[in-house]
Amino acid sequence: MGLSRCLTLPILAFLVLLLSNYYIVVVLALQPWIGVPALLHALLFTLLNVMILISHGLAVLRDPGQVPANYSPDLETDQSTVLKGKERRFCEKCGLYKPARAHHCRICKRCILRMDHHCSWLNNCVGHRNYKAFLLLVFYLFLGCSYSLAIFGGSTLNNSSTYQFWKVMYGVCLVVGVLIFGSMQAWYAYLLVQNKTTIEFHQGKREGWIAVKAGQIYRHPYDLGLLANLINVLGPKTKYWLCPMSVGHIGSGLWSRTLSETHINNILADSS
Repeated sequence: MGLSRCLTLPILAFLVLLLSNYYIVVVLALQPWIGVPALLHALLFTLLNVMILISHGLAVLRDPGQVPANYSPDLETDQSTVLKGKERRFCEKCGLYKPARAHHCRICKRCILRMDHHCSWLNNCVGHRNYKAFLLLVFYLFLGCSYSLAIFGGSTLNNSSTYQFWKVMYGVCLVVGVLIFGSMQAWYAYLLVQNKTTIEFHQGKREGWIAVKAGQIYRHPYDLGLLANLINVLGPKTKYWLCPMSVGHIGSGLWSRTLSETHINNILADSS
């Protein structure tokens, strides 16, 4: 990904809003707070903004994962045939085979591994290699808006009544930010604990309906259980779960562990 991808209006607007909010909170809102409390809040808020910038930068600049040009799945073992019961998935637009969980992005004009969606605010797809960075970006933005609202509320109650209109407008913007990013955080937490992408959620609704019509019970094939789902995305070490740079565990993205494979491995482990 080239740096030229960063020079878009949504990305620049995001950075301007982030830096403006940092100035308002640290320089203006914390000004009446004297001593150690103000310093601690400034340090914590600075650290939070650093994590937002790192997560945002990785989500923008990191390639979400592209299907290799020489990818050709084995018909007997390819997950897309085993799970779907059909021929190997082939993308007519790319002219390439694509593994399970990969989808073609009409904006990026290529197939993305474990694609969730294309984000205009990032000018990038959210996929296999930058999914964790995107999740943490939403998480840190929710914390940042909530922290800003708390500091601003405390500062306003203890300050003069000047600039009331602008204070009200800023407070409203923070409340809207908390609601937006809180809703996004809840949505992606819901997907995370089931090891789903947004695309797979919508596909699952249709497949679930078909299963019910056939008198069967549908379960998402990549739902490995709560802890395994968290480890699959965030990593095996909990101390690195909130670190967007820690993605050494994600693998190539051409293959994903399924519920049936996990069940077979557990049976073999119990019998050994």
